[in-house]
Amino acid sequence: MKTPEQGVDEAVLALLRCPGCCGPLVPAEDPSKGLDCAGCAVRYPLRDGILILLPEEALPLA
Repeated sequence: MKTPEQGVDEAVLALLRCPGCCGPLVPAEDPSKGLDCAGCAVRYPLRDGILILLPEEALPLA
């Protein structure tokens, strides 16, 4: 199990998909920031160790 600063556990990451396009999610450059979807060009943030997979909460990738 990982701490929030380490990001999402690899076993969990393998099961997750983007709620917008069903594409794969990959850890952000800084894993404590959340998961990125290249297809939608958004980041799903981690807040207090909880991954927020709501499209309306996604942040655009710069």
